[in-house]
Parts: sequence; C-alpha cells; structure tokens
Amino acid sequence: PTGSTLRINNTKTLQAVVFRGCDEPKKIKSIKLRRGYWRYLWIEEADLLRGMAEVRSVRQTVSRSSVPVIRLYTFNPPRTRDAWANDEVARVRAEGAPGECVVDSCYTDAPVEWLGEQFIADAEALKAADPESYRHEYLGEAVGYGSEVFDRVEVRELADEEWAAATMRVYGVDWGFSQDPYCFVALAY
Repeated sequence: PTGSTLRINNTKTLQAVVFRGCDEPKKIKSIKLRRGYWRYLWIEEADLLRGMAEVRSVRQTVSRSSVPVIRLYTFNPPRTRDAWANDEVARVRAEGAPGECVVDSCYTDAPVEWLGEQFIADAEALKAADPESYRHEYLGEAVGYGSEVFDRVEVRELADEEWAAATMRVYGVDWGFSQDPYCFVALAY
C-alpha cells in the first residue's frame, strides 16, 4: 500500500481496516487487496457524494468478491427534501429492497451522559428559538426544499381586521419578464 492510505492491521489474523477518502470516487476504482476480499464497505457522510452514480462506482469496485459485502451508508439527512440521498432513503423504504434497510437515529437515542449537559442545553435552546432548524439539525428531519427565499412564510387569506390594523402599506408592480406574469402587489407590515 501507499504511504497515504491509513490502515489498521491485525497481524495475527491478517485482517485490515482500510480508510480511503472519497472526494474523487472514480479513483477508488483502482483500490485492490493483495490477497483476500472486502467484507464491509462503510461510506460515512454519504450525502456529500454527488449522487447514486458515485456511490455505485465505489460499491461496484469493493463488491467484487466471492462473499457478500455488507454495505453501510451513514449521513445526516440533507435539509432539502428532494436531495438525492433523501430520495434514495425514500426509495428503499417504499420498495423494501432485499438486503437494504433504513435505520433512523438521533441524539435522543443516546444516553445523556454520552452527550453532556452542554449538548442537551444547546439542543433545547434551538428547539425553543427555531423549531424547524432543531428538527433538521438534532432530529435529522428533511424540513425544507432548500431553495426558499423566505422559508417561514405562511400563505393565507388576511382577515379584514388584520388588513385594517396594518399601518405600513406598500404598493407596487412587478412588470414580469419572459414567462413571469405582470402583477400588482399590496404589502403591509
């Protein structure tokens, strides 16, 4: 092996744990063992890859074996609901693919003494201040589409009393462009 590959070797059993970066998954295609086979593939922070094609590229290389390779992918779900990693989780859940399962976990599954009081206090403070960010960052929920300019807007009809109580009103015209419609808007704060 090259000097840049981190390995942990068990000299008695000749087993090894090999750590490789995956910033360029195509480079993993050249990974080989002098003897033996891969038994496990663990892709940590799998959502940072650019899609299932990159995951498959690594998986196909390591899975060339006479024994089944146990494959694990761990990541914090991206905030955007339609991120490829969230789509893949939804696909596995819906299809019940053989040999695949999804396991959800979050900090509430761990004993408090593992996390410490500061971690719990930070989580509770965020829960009170910004429940949506708490759900994403601490519970691992995909809570948005990622492209919202105003992600906490509530679209609804205003009651006459609400409009009458609005003291600062602004009116304007959006002339539209290309396919966008011309519209007149009335805003109030």
